[in-house]
Amino acid sequence: MSDEKIVLEATISWSIIMPHIILCLFIVGFVTLPFAIIRRKTTKLIIKEKSIYGKYGIINLEIMESPINKITSVKVSQNLDARMMKYGTLYINTAAGNFVFKYIKNPYVIQKIILELMN
Repeated sequence: MSDEKIVLEATISWSIIMPHIILCLFIVGFVTLPFAIIRRKTTKLIIKEKSIYGKYGIINLEIMESPINKITSVKVSQNLDARMMKYGTLYINTAAGNFVFKYIKNPYVIQKIILELMN
């Protein structure tokens, strides 16, 4: 699998940090902002030609790896502000389990790429 070509590397949107910056006005943000930055830096979703790899978390580390042909469905969820900021929640269901990536940038583009690779 190491010789597989990477089709897309998805990241979390910077907009995840915005509410924490606003909370800095009320001191609370100084506590929550580092966690949002760490979450953004540690979340990774890599789509290759024949497989998908994802990880998130530091303390509760979750890693998923699945062949594309074992993916059963891909779903995107967005509320109004997520649509305006172009991020959303991506749900990937595989034979091995369900994986959720919150605040992922351009989720519909990712969904389309995965569905094209599945065919």
